[in-house]
Amino acid sequence: MATDQKLSPQNKLLYIFSAQLLDALPDSDAVAIQDISGDLVSRAPVEGGADEWITRAELASSQQVTRYSLDDGSACVCHEIPLRVRSAPKPIGRLIVRFRSDDAERQSADLKKVRAVVNCIARHLAITTDLSSVRISSKQNQADQQFLTGIDKLLEGQDATSALNALLQGAASYLDCTMAAVLAPQSQVKLFWPDNALEDKHSGGSIIRAAGKLYTNARESRKVVVSSDPELASLLETSRGAGGQILCSPIADPQSHVNGALIFVREAQFSRDDVRIVRALCVKIGGLLEVGAAAKDEPMDRQTIIEHIDADIEREPHVNRAFLFVDIDRLHIINDRFGHMVGDDIIKVVSETVASFAGPRDETATLSGDLMGLYLNAADEKQAIGAATKILQAVPAIPVSEAHKSMDLSVSIGIALIPEHAATGSQAVNIAEVACQSAKARGTGQYVLFQDHDASIVQRHTDLSEVGNLQSALIENRFVIYAQKIRSLRSQEPARKFELLTRMLDTAGNLVPPQHFLSAAERYQMMPAFDRWVIAHALKQLAEAENMLEINLCSFGINVSGQSIAEEGFSDFVVSSVLESGLSPDSICFEITESAAVRSIQHALKFIKDVRKIGCSVALDDFGTGYCSFSYLQDIPVDFLKIDGMFVTNITSNPLSEAIVQAVVGVAKVMGAATIAEYVEDTDIVKRLMQLDVDFGQGFGIGRPEPLADVLGRMESPLDIGLTSTSQIPNADVMKKLA
Repeated sequence: MATDQKLSPQNKLLYIFSAQLLDALPDSDAVAIQDISGDLVSRAPVEGGADEWITRAELASSQQVTRYSLDDGSACVCHEIPLRVRSAPKPIGRLIVRFRSDDAERQSADLKKVRAVVNCIARHLAITTDLSSVRISSKQNQADQQFLTGIDKLLEGQDATSALNALLQGAASYLDCTMAAVLAPQSQVKLFWPDNALEDKHSGGSIIRAAGKLYTNARESRKVVVSSDPELASLLETSRGAGGQILCSPIADPQSHVNGALIFVREAQFSRDDVRIVRALCVKIGGLLEVGAAAKDEPMDRQTIIEHIDADIEREPHVNRAFLFVDIDRLHIINDRFGHMVGDDIIKVVSETVASFAGPRDETATLSGDLMGLYLNAADEKQAIGAATKILQAVPAIPVSEAHKSMDLSVSIGIALIPEHAATGSQAVNIAEVACQSAKARGTGQYVLFQDHDASIVQRHTDLSEVGNLQSALIENRFVIYAQKIRSLRSQEPARKFELLTRMLDTAGNLVPPQHFLSAAERYQMMPAFDRWVIAHALKQLAEAENMLEINLCSFGINVSGQSIAEEGFSDFVVSSVLESGLSPDSICFEITESAAVRSIQHALKFIKDVRKIGCSVALDDFGTGYCSFSYLQDIPVDFLKIDGMFVTNITSNPLSEAIVQAVVGVAKVMGAATIAEYVEDTDIVKRLMQLDVDFGQGFGIGRPEPLADVLGRMESPLDIGLTSTSQIPNADVMKKLA
């Protein structure tokens, strides 16, 4: 193996890289680099000679990349290292990586890791290769050579954008041009010289159009083009004058894809030496564009990462993704002990550590202060946990100065999976934050994968933000009552029963579905106030159409919560409201969920007794879920059993669901109660429910909810309720055959 002092400049760079590769490839236990002739440039660990795992690579030297297994159960990947100083890269060596495990499932991952490292090496080689080392014609004069060397020195210490501007200005001046430009749309780079080239709207637009055409030609031809096109030249005229000739050269990225064009315009003709200079400049510009792209890859803020995730979900909805919410542990102690400047440095270095685990399609985010995120754009649960584990291991290993040696660095991480835990970017970030809070509660340096039992914490956050909106809506009467049809499955008559539903209006007048505010109402004990509002306004609205209701023999179901029936005086409020409305009590049915009735059995019995006493009916809603349902029925006298939709939606394909529905129908008949099936979505479900002797159906297959005002407005004549076409329900002949 050659020593550092005997290496060529390129091999010296490879030698320097080898010492860092084991850290970049944590699943490997050895790496080696050979030069193009097969001589060993470097290896890590240093001890050992040309072992089998290295010599085997020589057998595969004709291949750009290969993977082979070793007898000890490990595996190696050998990858060619290119020097990309032109559009066509040339090989200068090989990277050989030995992985601890020859796991067939990891082949693709191993190859991807090595390819990423090789690309990194290639980029570094391209950027650090002096332009003066690129072959220039022996006829080129000393001034050209000095110019290229001077460009290298000019760019030292500058950021990518400043370096591009300096290079363009220096080259345009040296080549005595009237106009020059660098266009790289994918990198969002559009530079023109002189600086005022685009100031005039008319001529500026012409210059941009002409430059765009030249870029398109360069991308398609992949060749340097020298043109005397007078039309193009006239379009590229600037304050420095018109040009007689145009030189346009493609700019390639490290993967040899054309991603830009370098354009020069001048009066004199371009020589072959000029073309060689421009080609050399394009190599440096390609490297600067890569550096610029990396510099732009700064962490996103919270809103930007949410929008980015949403865009990915919309574009590829079936891809598994993950979001990691990372919080630095005990940062306040670090700030108190070492000062806020040190704390800021810790945030920066931890953020960089987290970002180091981001793949090409992944993104990082600065959420606020010491909170950061890692978005994995193609990751399942195992991969997300693996990334979190690596971060937890890497952060404590971050080197700190001797003065800060007592600092104990660690992070807590929460993981949310998409779409398993979250359907949107906002949900993913919020859920991962909740999981991170759980991780911090367990101690330091831990990760927590969001679990269903954490859902209540997420909902608590949401409810807290909604409760204020709900209070305002109650005060401002920003609710709209809707009605959904309930049709008989035993006859062709129009629907006479409806369930009343409520939608909230936001301050802009947009409808807010109940799932967005009912949870807040339940959590913060606002259901009694909400139920009172609905009952009062529903009865008032129905009373205005009292005559038509009686003619059409219609009845309306109003939902009542468990909180309300347990509230002192609520039953009296309901009874007095119904009697004072002037409506026939038998046109009103109160719906109580099975769970609410069972939790407050005594209050439920009193409420049922009171409303039935005045002639109202009662339905037990969501029947069949959560409790030993049948055992309570002998104690709860109701008029209707509403079969929960979870048993109805798959009744045509699930024998167990069918058996449960059949059992409910049997019990209801013994009780003298009618059955109503919820979530009736199509005619196949209707037919099966009819065969099982269910009395009524409710769902989108029967009719969607619509404003109660619209339903009442259509009651202009007996039975003219404007229902969905009865063709959705089998006709009488079919019903007879199914019976």
